[in-house]
Amino acid sequence: KVEQARTARDALAKAIYEALFSFLVARINRSLTKKGPQEREEEGKHMTIGVLDIFGFEILPTNSFEQLCINYCNERLHVFFNQECFQMELSVYASEGVQMDSIQYNDNSSVLDFLEARPGGLFAMMEDELR
Repeated sequence: KVEQARTARDALAKAIYEALFSFLVARINRSLTKKGPQEREEEGKHMTIGVLDIFGFEILPTNSFEQLCINYCNERLHVFFNQECFQMELSVYASEGVQMDSIQYNDNSSVLDFLEARPGGLFAMMEDELR
């Protein structure tokens, strides 16, 4: 019975987070523009917030909280990879006087800040709402 209770607790927690995530996405989408979703659809204009994972953007009809968490972890790894492979290597090259062209790469730290910030980040707001 204890294992069943744990499974039920975990399922309830996931359902609450999923519902809150869906609510927040809908609320953010409404706030991105003054026009309603149907008007935006008719005009073919969509404003979105995207989180890039290591393998690229996934186009899904509905993204879940679980997908956000997966993409968040991948994004965190991507930032680490960029720091290790680009920033550190570039500083080594500079210290050794190696001449090279500048390497441009996307830094999505602002997306991670949006999710992680305390207070005010998406995860912190979700946690506050669930207390």
